[in-house]
Order: sequence, then structure tokens, then C-alpha cells
Amino acid sequence: MDSSQVWCPFNLYRTSGDIRASYGSVVFNLETTVPFNVNHLSFPGCWAYPDMLEVGCRHGPGGSKDPGLSLAETRSHFGAWCIVSSPLILSHDVNLADDQLADQVWSVIANPDAIRVNQAWAGHAGSPFKRSTRNVTLPYDPTPPESQAAQQALSYGRGSSPRVASDRGGGTAGLDSRARARRAARGHVTAAWQYFHKPLKRAREGSAYSSVAVLLMNQVLAPPPLPTPRLGSCNQKKSLALEA
Repeated sequence: MDSSQVWCPFNLYRTSGDIRASYGSVVFNLETTVPFNVNHLSFPGCWAYPDMLEVGCRHGPGGSKDPGLSLAETRSHFGAWCIVSSPLILSHDVNLADDQLADQVWSVIANPDAIRVNQAWAGHAGSPFKRSTRNVTLPYDPTPPESQAAQQALSYGRGSSPRVASDRGGGTAGLDSRARARRAARGHVTAAWQYFHKPLKRAREGSAYSSVAVLLMNQVLAPPPLPTPRLGSCNQKKSLALEA
């Protein structure tokens, strides 16, 4: 789809329900960007947005179901939002008097290579290009239905936002409490590993990409070998392989 034919009267639009302070929620929300990005519906001035960053958030409203992220999960979370061109909006308490936490967060959010990938634009917002055929289940408890309904109204308002048919758009709006409980018990089923790519620049207008960022979202101990994205002949590949 030609992005010039898409009416997008805002700078960003939500692709998901509310994110939670758990890694399963991070991966779930990340994957809601895929149908928009692969259909070229995320571009400068109209970015697909899977909600704010949980970097530095120790817990969420779900109590034990929102335990916060480990440092490795935090790095993967930030790298993933960068490689799919998501707006980077922090949500942690900047007034925390915890120097160790502040130092850890700063090393992530001030990573110049990751931010450079996020800010680059060469015609594609970033998406998976190779994934495992084996699935794993991550703990994930979706947000309350009233919050989901409000966010879906914002994300999929009539006549205003990009629309892509997808079963990854949301959460539990319209489900009763038993259905929500069953979904929470199932968790989020995702690929054991998947590679995301984002082109950073072209050698010249109309040519193949000369620089590509690659990120590995890995849920298993032994990562797979690094493949080459099918983007034409790449003279240089920049790796941003952050493992969960």
C-alpha cells in the first residue's frame, strides 16, 4: 500500500491495548505492530505505537502479575521498540532515589546505536523476517476490558486511523470474566525466537539497502544462527542483537 494514499491526521496511533510491566505483555504488544508495518502503514508522521516503554518500571497495577522486567528483558524491550520505529515514551518514575536503577535505565535509554536505529528511515518501519517454527508460552495477563475498550476506540476510530485486519489488535474487550481468566491462564504464545530487521539507509536512491539493523528476540537458551534479511544485496549489516 502506498503510504501517500493513507489518511493519518496524527503523528502516532496505538496498535494495542495497555502494556503491562511483564515481559509477556511486552512481546504481545510488540507483535501488534507487525500487520501495520508490513503493510507500510507506519511511516514518518504516522507511526504505529505499541504503547509506552516499561523500562525502569518495577511493577504495575496487576501486582504479582506485573513483576517488572529484568535488565536483559529491559534491553530487549527498548531494542524492539527501536527496531519497529515506535515512538519512545518513558513511563518510569524519574524521581526515584535509586542510583543503581537510574544508572541501569540510563545505559539503556541513552544507547546511541539503538536510538540511531529508531530514528533512521529508509522506507520500512521494521518487522520480523525469520522466526522459529517452535512456539513458547510467556506469562501474560491482559488489561481490564474497560481500559482495552477505550484504547481500541482510540486506535481504531471510525474514518480516522489505519485499519488492518488482524487478530493481534488487542486484548479482552467484550470478553466476560471467565473468558479473560482463560486467556490469562493460557498466556501469550509466541515464536521461540524471531529476527526483526529495519533498513537504515540506501547506497543511493532506488538501490538496494546498504545498511540494515537486525534484532533477535530470543526466548530460548541457544540462539539460532544469524540469517540475512531478504532486502536485496546488503553490503553492510549492522547488528543490534539483544537477547531476552
